[in-house]
Amino acid sequence: MPIYKKCPRCGRRLLVGNTCDCFCGKFSRRTYESRHHEYDTTSRDKRAKAFYDSAEWLETRADVLALDDYTDLYALATTGIVLAADTVHHIIPLREDYSRRCDRSNLISLSAQSHSTIEQIYKDPAAKIELQRQLAAIVERHRGHRGV
Repeated sequence: MPIYKKCPRCGRRLLVGNTCDCFCGKFSRRTYESRHHEYDTTSRDKRAKAFYDSAEWLETRADVLALDDYTDLYALATTGIVLAADTVHHIIPLREDYSRRCDRSNLISLSAQSHSTIEQIYKDPAAKIELQRQLAAIVERHRGHRGV
């Protein structure tokens, strides 16, 4: 049975693994791609960019999503709602501890909506530390329950 997700921009139903090309009328595809190209060349950490483009990350990401049954563990733990996960989040970010880049205990499957929420919380240092503890505990409970 296929698993679907909702486009965070327009709400259109999509198969997990597919992306929506809507951009909600705000950006043409060219503008969107240009904006990301500019960010990649001027702002993004080069080592992180190389890692996210690597086979190592793509394999790890796929493994974590499968390990978590493509389920947003944060939404499930905090609201009890089952959402499809399409993102793998580093609990301790790459820039803080690059050695944990593929450590599955440092990775959690999330929906785009939960990932955005978590990134906003991470802007407050005190809240970030507490949320990191919560995320690690969620991962441990979920994967420990499964014997992984």
